[in-house]
Amino acid sequence: MSDFRVQYGMAFGKYGPASAVSGGMLFPANDATPEVSSGTFFLTNNDAATAVSYFDVIAPGGLTSLNHNGKVVKILVNDNNTTFVNGGQIFLPGTGAAMTSGTVVEFVYYNSAWYCTNLTENLRSDVQNVTVLGTGAPSVADARLIILTGSGGTTSVITGLSGGYPGQTVTIAKIATAVITDTAMKLLSGTDFYLTATNALVMTTSAMYTFICDVAPRFRMVGITY
Repeated sequence: MSDFRVQYGMAFGKYGPASAVSGGMLFPANDATPEVSSGTFFLTNNDAATAVSYFDVIAPGGLTSLNHNGKVVKILVNDNNTTFVNGGQIFLPGTGAAMTSGTVVEFVYYNSAWYCTNLTENLRSDVQNVTVLGTGAPSVADARLIILTGSGGTTSVITGLSGGYPGQTVTIAKIATAVITDTAMKLLSGTDFYLTATNALVMTTSAMYTFICDVAPRFRMVGITY
């Protein structure tokens, strides 16, 4: 198996003569199962919506898994048409799978499946827009960033975060823009929602606060982003 080349130092890419040509790293356009046998770094090249469900690995005699267990590849998404099918033979965190240009995804191969080990952008499920009407505890299941929108004209109150798990870190944000008409967003401390050195925080402009779940459903504030 030829995974990377070392001449003047380690580099990711195709093995052999094609490694000197950037075009050699491009997947064939609109290929739902591109081959990654002979390298470690590849670029997507899709000009139409393409759902990638697998990365082929080939050895003498045809497709095989035994010769490639532990293989690591980095994929640079080079278009806005690529979706990685989450489940089956590709596994990503959360439920999101659609990628934007410039995203780098790293996978490790084991037992005929590819497992994501690193991702340079938040998945769609990681970033959630939540509307709070009156008082409530929005769900943060699978989320890392919650962008809050109020009911418009009145103060909306957050009394907790539901659906969390121990160790989960979540940033909740209010972004001041012309399209958000609510006058304020209040974070109210309670049994399962601990704020730092205060019982309530009122966000009238842009602000972000980070919380960590120590014992579900309890979240404790750990930092102010801005």
